[in-house]
Order: sequence, then C-alpha cells, then structure tokens
Amino acid sequence: MSTPPQSDAPTEGPEFHDSESPLARLRPRIPLPRPDRHLQPIAVGVFLFVLVYLQFEPIFDVLSSSILGDPETDAVKGMWSFDHIRRSMLPPETPIWSSQANYPEGVLALVLPWVSSVLLSPLGGIFGPITGWNLSILTMVWALGMGLAWLVRVTTTSWAAGAVAGAAMISQPMLFHAIGDGTPEHVSLWTIPIFLVAAWKALSEDVPAWGVAAGLAATLVALDSPYNAIYAFLIGIMVLPFALIRRREGAWIRQMSLTVGMFLLAAGIGTLLIWLLYRNFPLDETSQEVALQSTADQSCQQEVAGYASRGEVCLDRFHEPMSFTPKRFDPSSGNEIDCQDEVRKFCSMNTTDVWTWWKFDTDISPPRDPSLAPTLIPRGVLVPFIFLAMLGAPRAIPWLIAGVLMTCLSLDLNTANPGQLQEWMGAKGTVIGEQILSLNAWMGDFPGINKIRF
Repeated sequence: MSTPPQSDAPTEGPEFHDSESPLARLRPRIPLPRPDRHLQPIAVGVFLFVLVYLQFEPIFDVLSSSILGDPETDAVKGMWSFDHIRRSMLPPETPIWSSQANYPEGVLALVLPWVSSVLLSPLGGIFGPITGWNLSILTMVWALGMGLAWLVRVTTTSWAAGAVAGAAMISQPMLFHAIGDGTPEHVSLWTIPIFLVAAWKALSEDVPAWGVAAGLAATLVALDSPYNAIYAFLIGIMVLPFALIRRREGAWIRQMSLTVGMFLLAAGIGTLLIWLLYRNFPLDETSQEVALQSTADQSCQQEVAGYASRGEVCLDRFHEPMSFTPKRFDPSSGNEIDCQDEVRKFCSMNTTDVWTWWKFDTDISPPRDPSLAPTLIPRGVLVPFIFLAMLGAPRAIPWLIAGVLMTCLSLDLNTANPGQLQEWMGAKGTVIGEQILSLNAWMGDFPGINKIRF
C-alpha cells in the first residue's frame, strides 16, 4: 500500500506552521496583530479629546466671536500672527516673506511657533481668524497630550500610563497661563515628545528609518521654537543614553552606527537650514553687550555695562545689591529712576514666579508679580508622579532629574527666589535658591542658550 509523497513546501492557511515541515520551522513566525492594537491609541485620543473639550467648554458657546486669552495680553497679536501665516501660504507669498505687511516691499518675519502655525493654517482658511485661532490652541493642547501619551507608551509599553501622563500634562495651570497670556510658542510643546519618541525608538531598536525621523523631528522642534529646541536637547542628553541599555545580539554595532549616522545626517541638514534661516533674525545677533530691556533703562544702562553676561549681573544683584545705584536722574523724563529696581526687573524678565507654587488658592502676602507666570504644579499631580517615579526606579530616575532641571530653568535668574524658597523650606531653601541661580547663570553662558531667556 503506497502513501502520497510528502511535500517540503509549507501549506496554506492555518496549517502554515506545520511542525513536520523543515522549511516551516526555519521561516520566522509573523505575529498576528492584536485586535486592540489600534483601538488603544484611538481610545486614548478620544479620551484626551473629551478632556480638552471639558476644560475649554465655555469657549464653544462663543467660538466665532471671542478668542482664548486674557485682555491686554498678546492673545490678539497671536491670533493675527496665525492669520498672517494663513494668508502667506498662497504664492507668491511664503510663511517667511510676505507683502501682507509693509506693502509693497513686504517683510521678512518668523512667526513662532512656526511649524505649528503652518500646519494649522487650514483651520484659519476654513473657519476664519477667530475660530481658527481657538481651534488651533485646542489642537496644540490635544497634540501635546497625545504626544506625551505616545512617549510614555513607547517607554513603558502601556497606553493606560500614557493616558494618565497626557491628561496630567494638558491640565497644568502653567499651560493655561500661557494660553491666557497669548504666547502660543509656550503651548506648542507637542514636537518635543515626538522627537523623543523617534530618538528613543532609533536607539533602542537600531532602525535607520527612525534615525532619519528623529533628525527631522529635531529640525521641526527648532523651527517651531528655539525655546523648545533647548528643552528637547537638554532632556535628550539626559534620558536618551538609557535607550541603549538592552540585550543585543548579532551585528548590532553596524546597525546602530548606521542608525546614529542617519540621525546625524538628517539633523545636520536641519541644523544648516535653521542656521540659514535664523541668521536673518535678531536671534543670531553676535553682540554680547548686556542691555537692560525696560523702557526706562537708558539712565541705568551704565550699571550693567561692565558685565560680560546677564548671569553675572543677576548674581551680583543677589549677592551685592548695593553695588547698583539706588537712584539715578533721568534727563528724558526729569524724574529719578531706581536702577536697583530696573536691574531686578531685568533679572526676573520671562521667569516664573515661585511664590505661587505653595501659596496657590490661599492668601498671598505680598501679592505675586502679575508680569510673571506662576510656577504652578498642583500638589495632587506632583506628589503622585514623584511617588510613581520612585516606584519605577531606576528607569524613571533620569526622567525625574530632567523634570527637576526643567523646573530650575523656568526659575531663571529671578533674584527673589532664594528668599521666597526660604519662607517655604527654611534655611535650606536659601541654599537651594542660590544653587539654582548659579546653575542658570552658568548654563546661560552656553552658545545658543545665551541668546534667549527661559
């Protein structure tokens, strides 16, 4: 009795991985996609969308007649800047040069956040400047939460953890302050987690395509805002090296070298593009002269003329305040000007106000400086996340340290911080405040960072 010949070819359908077939055993098994693979990110996106809607629900009743932002702030300027980009998208206009302003010569202008305003310009074209501005802000807030959720998913494999992190991020009071102040470049943070995701996957998986994506994302971050580029760079050098820590097999050195090379190539091209662009704007000024920024500073300018950097000025303002002239006559106004106060304003410009960190929702005496953004991280968010970081040690520690560094940078060179921290933490608060001043003064002298204030 004869039997049919056995074939070495793999069979079709469910019997593909026949254990009796040698070729089937050699062929790699391709895992079938899980049914919920795409449902989880969609669910997180919907969850964050609902959260954004609930947080901004009042604006939807006046979406086409009122704008997100406080009165007497830059909110109106921000709205018209976004509309300027929208109008400049049609040839012969460009998002960099446009005759919409200073007609007919035109103007060379870089509206921040540049990438976000370009990508969101269709909203203004469809709905008009007012509704377009409101929807653009809401979209950036949602994109920030979704980007952070994706980053947490990549580093922890959990979309649930990503949803919690994204929800916490888009609920921060400091983010709402930036919206109220009309500074969209402080809202458009979504490019930072996108860059970190691409760079993390490039280094952890040794995939050259992710290296190219990371280089392109780094370029987008810098084009969107130089502030965000500094933040992304500092976070990256603190956390990305840990993406390399894993078990490796085979010829991984060659693959990793190719991935890093592709990243450096893409980032190098982007850096050249950004240099060619920014050299046309004040950010590229080569003058290192320290200049007070307020309107009544001309008579006090000589107080800082002998200093090499803003950091040196502010450290002296803290340690030796009497080295600055208390009063100086201003011939332009005929009044006396307090030069010590002018230097104080110069050092606190663009900083956050640490006084409200632990005084929020209580009687604040003295009242906080309304020109400064409040340093607000609610205790109900800060304490649990620090606990989770400790619970996730050692993997979470670099991220926690990066967060502490970002908080320190946000305090910048405000010379009032050590005294305010002392009231909160006692004598050690003064020491911590002094160390923060010294750290920020030191970092402020680095090339690139010395062009901006945190």
